Amino acid sequence: MTPPVVVFRSIFRGRCIYAVPGWLLEETPTHIVTATIPGAESLQLVGGRHETIQDVAAGTERTAVLPWRTNRVVWVTPVRAAHAVGHFWNAASGQFIGYYINLQAPVRRSASGIDSTDHVLDIVVDPDGEWRWKDEDELELAVRVGMFSKSESVEIRTEGLRVISQLHAILPTGWEDWVPDPTWDVETLQLPAHLARD
Repeated sequence: MTPPVVVFRSIFRGRCIYAVPGWLLEETPTHIVTATIPGAESLQLVGGRHETIQDVAAGTERTAVLPWRTNRVVWVTPVRAAHAVGHFWNAASGQFIGYYINLQAPVRRSASGIDSTDHVLDIVVDPDGEWRWKDEDELELAVRVGMFSKSESVEIRTEGLRVISQLHAILPTGWEDWVPDPTWDVETLQLPAHLARD
C-alpha cells in the first residue's frame, strides 16, 4: 500500500513560498520521515536565487508548479529542532550523493502536512562525512534586504554550528539504503488544489 502523503510548506510572513509533497515513511514524537521522488509536483520560486530572495523580502515573489527532478530524497526532520537532514540519491543511477542539512524553523503540523520557514543557509555533507556551508552569500543578502535580522542570522548560523558539532552522532541515520517500493505510484505525490493552482 502506498504511504500517506504529507506536504512540506515553507511559509514566510504568512505566504507559502515553497511546497513539496512526500510519502510519510515514519512519524514519532521526536521526528518525521518523508520521501519524494522525481515526478512529484512542487511549488517553487521563479527566478535566480538572489532575485527570489529580494522578491520574498519585498513580498513580490512569483511561484510556479514544477516537477521534482533528478534526485530521490528522504528527509528526517526532528520536530523540535531548527533543521532537517536530507538524504539524496541520483534517481537514475541509484548512487547516494550525500546529505543536505536544511536549516529551517522547527516544524509545525498543518492541515496538509508540515510547515516551516526555510533559513536559506545550509550544510552539504559528503558520504565520507566531509562538510561545507552552502549559500552563505544568500544569507548575507537576506539580511541586507530585510528577510532576516542580523540577530536572526546569528541564530541560524549558531544552529548550523551546533549540527556540525554533532554530525558524528547524527549520521548515519539508518535511512541511507532506502529505496521506494516499485508499486508506489508517483502520481500520489500531488499538491493540494489550492497550491497547485497557478
